[in-house]
Amino acid sequence: MRFIILSIFLLCSTTVFAREGVDFSSFEGEFTQKDLDCIAANNKTFAIVEIWKHQWGINKYWLGYYEALRKMNFHFVDAYAFICNGCEGNTPQNICSSINSTLPADFKGKLWIDVEPCDGCWSNNVTQNMQFVVDVIDTCTPYGWQLGIYSTRNCWKEVDGGFSPPQKLTNLPLWFA
Repeated sequence: MRFIILSIFLLCSTTVFAREGVDFSSFEGEFTQKDLDCIAANNKTFAIVEIWKHQWGINKYWLGYYEALRKMNFHFVDAYAFICNGCEGNTPQNICSSINSTLPADFKGKLWIDVEPCDGCWSNNVTQNMQFVVDVIDTCTPYGWQLGIYSTRNCWKEVDGGFSPPQKLTNLPLWFA
């Protein structure tokens, strides 16, 4: 009987505590009023916006997305950084300092470190790739942001060689797409 009650509670709580959100990458372009109306009509309360795009750096639309979503009273607006060690300008210092100079003072969301493969983005050496992820986390940590990892099992395995992250990363939230 206890098992059945616990199962019902868990089933209901995942429905109650789940949030539906929307993801915006640099490929979305600028928002139109039609886009904003569509988002508002679908009762979204969470957004994650790409702030760093591997070889292109800062997403030029990020601040506009952030400001529009905050005006729409989104409860949560997070940012994600699609990092890689094979693209020019992608040093942990450049990534973190560029993001810091872009985030508004009132940013309260998480910065998700996006780990996924793309052509020419990562070294063939998975140990170097894992170290790069750790270095980005270490370099961004002093800025005081809430950090997390955004990936999938297959992406993580392809980039970093396995499913188990180093101990240093296990305390970070994982957004498993």
